[in-house]
Amino acid sequence: MKEDLRIVKSKEKIYDALATLMLVQEYEDIQLMDIAKQAKVSRQTIYRNFQHKEHILLDRFDRWFHQVLEDVKALEKTPDKVNHLFSKVGEDLTFFRLLAGAHLDMPLLRYFNEITQAIVPARPKATTYVDQVASDLWIQYHAGGLFQLYRSMLNETTRLRPDELTQLFLSLVYQDSQLEPSDTLEGSDEKT
Repeated sequence: MKEDLRIVKSKEKIYDALATLMLVQEYEDIQLMDIAKQAKVSRQTIYRNFQHKEHILLDRFDRWFHQVLEDVKALEKTPDKVNHLFSKVGEDLTFFRLLAGAHLDMPLLRYFNEITQAIVPARPKATTYVDQVASDLWIQYHAGGLFQLYRSMLNETTRLRPDELTQLFLSLVYQDSQLEPSDTLEGSDEKT
């Protein structure tokens, strides 16, 4: 079900107001009243859409994430999936730096676990509890690697391109022998 266009526009105004305020104030010092004033909306409009200011950023991330997840699932090769994710992050680094400035890493890890399941080849079906725990840890291990590479993109001094980050991530995945090293980025002759 699609969201009402008025609600989407209202949420974008609220997000833009928070982003503007974060350029001049510490995130912790910004109140919902400040956001309402900057967005030129009522406090009621803010509370109708968001319970807390964190939800403003997480709502925008959630919409971004589900579009990228859909794109990733449509791609066939693991390298293309990873490269697509890093390319999409690179297109909106300002937003992701705002998320980092709001200290929202923990909620984002859940999303990285989910996208890792869509990116990394499936493990054999777990038949025992121990197998299930091992499979869950395997995904979390790779999600942690993917998340750390994502965080490195936010660092102003890191100048790695999405394809370079993809190759770094694939070298981590290849250690598990779940992929063939010939599984490289589309259009790339490099092998990890």
